[in-house]
Amino acid sequence: MNEKEFERRLDKKIQDHAKIMSDEKRKKIHTDYAKNHSQNELFAVCIEEMSELTKHLTKIMRGKESMRNNAGCIEEMADVQICLNTLQLYLDLSESDFNYAIDVKLERYNSRK
Repeated sequence: MNEKEFERRLDKKIQDHAKIMSDEKRKKIHTDYAKNHSQNELFAVCIEEMSELTKHLTKIMRGKESMRNNAGCIEEMADVQICLNTLQLYLDLSESDFNYAIDVKLERYNSRK
């Protein structure tokens, strides 16, 4: 989706106070996507989306894009999060195991301050 279209749709959802999709519906979409794509496709899309986020962040760092208009960054972050959620289901990682791993990493970050 191009950035302008994403911004338009995001602004409309925010202004309309649209109901956020349920966790169950999101999980079904992730599961269906994972079932209908090969491992290589899943991994490739994840790599591509992470690359797009990297590219977007480097544009901000180099002053090619303003932090004020962060719709592009939000869109790329959403794409990466979608890929990570799909990958988590594909790899059959439980939510609790994933959260334990996050806790370990956060504790490590916290101990470095």
